[in-house]
Amino acid sequence: MPGDELVAGPSFNATRAITIGAPPAQVWPWIVQMGYRRAGFYTYALLDNAGYDSADEILPQYQHPQVGDWMPMAKNLTEETAFRVAAFETDSWLVVGQAGQHVGVDALAARRGQDPGFGTRGSDRRRRS
Repeated sequence: MPGDELVAGPSFNATRAITIGAPPAQVWPWIVQMGYRRAGFYTYALLDNAGYDSADEILPQYQHPQVGDWMPMAKNLTEETAFRVAAFETDSWLVVGQAGQHVGVDALAARRGQDPGFGTRGSDRRRRS
């Protein structure tokens, strides 16, 4: 996957995937706005967003990521409490990293099958050196 080269010989490597009933261009906006006090992490608010609910709408201010942008995980923004955008291809994949030792990849691919024009296979990979 994109970003694998950023952590060579990882001691931890995990990949998860889910099929989403929408095309990649409709999923991408939800991926790029993740982060603490942004859209959250689309999980239990108390665990991953300090009790704040995840967004239920697209947040325009986070729709144009740039390499080097912060994706915070906590209130105090540091290299240990946030990811940085390492690379991306709009509507396709986003690579975020943390202090050169951790890389997360969210990759989207059009679902193959009976209706190739609809659906996304979302994959998430985490690697740690």
